[in-house]
Amino acid sequence: MNNEIVGEYKMSSSDNYDAYLSALGTGMIMRKLLTTAKTTETISIAGDTIAIKISTLSKTNEIKFTLGQQFDETTISDKQFRTTVTSEGDKLIQNQIDGDNKTGIVTREFTPNGMTKTMQFGQVTATQGYQKTQ
Repeated sequence: MNNEIVGEYKMSSSDNYDAYLSALGTGMIMRKLLTTAKTTETISIAGDTIAIKISTLSKTNEIKFTLGQQFDETTISDKQFRTTVTSEGDKLIQNQIDGDNKTGIVTREFTPNGMTKTMQFGQVTATQGYQKTQ
């Protein structure tokens, strides 16, 4: 993965996020907080380690990983996964497995001006658009 993905991304659009959070088992209050928040994602790279910091006004979450190596992830909605992130072209792909062996996929596709984040869990898919600010 190249350093072109490094930077700060501010959410500009969101579609079907509440349904996605509901499929994850996220409670109503947390869903309301997360669906009304404008999220910022900050991506950094240090050596082989990629960090993605997800921030809202009320909550911050950060994951750090090496491509291809499984790690334990707690999402911003407090869902627990065993996650492996891979890179394909301009995409970072998070393959997630929860404690019940249900799978999810989060794909971040990067462009020069931003990122599209597609989240899938079960039969539910949500999409968020982000503009790169730095």
